Amino acid sequence: MSRTTIGIIENHKDIWEKDKFLSEIVNEVKKIQQEIQKTHADQSVSTSPIALQKKIYRENLSNTIFLITNIICSYAVSNNNIEVYTTFNITRTKIKKLHDQYVALLAKEVTDYATANKAELKPYGYTNEIAIEFKKQIKDYKSYIVMPAYTKGMISAATQHLEELLKSLRQVLITKLDKSMVKYSVTHNDFYCEYCNARYIRNLPSHRLSIKVIATDAETGNPINYVKITALQEAVGNNQKTAINHTSKNGICKFKHLETGIWTVTAEAWGYKTYIINIDIEPSTMYKLEIKMMKTIK
Repeated sequence: MSRTTIGIIENHKDIWEKDKFLSEIVNEVKKIQQEIQKTHADQSVSTSPIALQKKIYRENLSNTIFLITNIICSYAVSNNNIEVYTTFNITRTKIKKLHDQYVALLAKEVTDYATANKAELKPYGYTNEIAIEFKKQIKDYKSYIVMPAYTKGMISAATQHLEELLKSLRQVLITKLDKSMVKYSVTHNDFYCEYCNARYIRNLPSHRLSIKVIATDAETGNPINYVKITALQEAVGNNQKTAINHTSKNGICKFKHLETGIWTVTAEAWGYKTYIINIDIEPSTMYKLEIKMMKTIK
């Protein structure tokens, strides 16, 4: 709504360009709009490329851990060292089930032992090339291990900031812009009426289609069926409206006739992390919301 309103005002700049107070308000609105666009971009950043890269690093590291522990176990069997064999006799399944942090700790334990017993392990297949590659894999993995959580924290902060910005924008429109425009009802009535139609179009029937949601798996890109999508309107007094829908087998659901204003859209599905985003519904605008959902850690 604010973009439409400012667009109308800009179209009649010859009427108000010498109005210093209105010019300051318009610039304030534009500044908030720019910050909203920037924050929305931060909110919409995808964690999937980072999560995918971390997965690749983990798989590479896990394979090398399994390789080196087998070398250590071969050495332990040959030397009847039951303690070492028991410590490093680890299956692929066990490594796969470990939490991310424990994989890093296991890798450190393995590399410490292998480094300290390099000469003894050499006849069993432990080489300088393996040692160098293993240390590189550990470094790569550690650099990515915290990034998905960091990115999700950034998205959460952006979501909160966006909500604050949208409220600030609405406050400026109501307490400043609306009041500043009243004088034009006398001097330039057509301009004022056009402005009012843009500002208060929420009282007219809403446009037919408001939001089209497309939910897909962040890793595979496949559509997700039966995702619960909840659209919650920002409360106006005691009046708060809620719309609920579910995605089809194509991962698509639609919301029709939503009133203009701020709506919080939440996507929930079994086995996936909850996705939340704020949208400012404007007249005659259809939002295509692509949601890439991340699987929960098993």
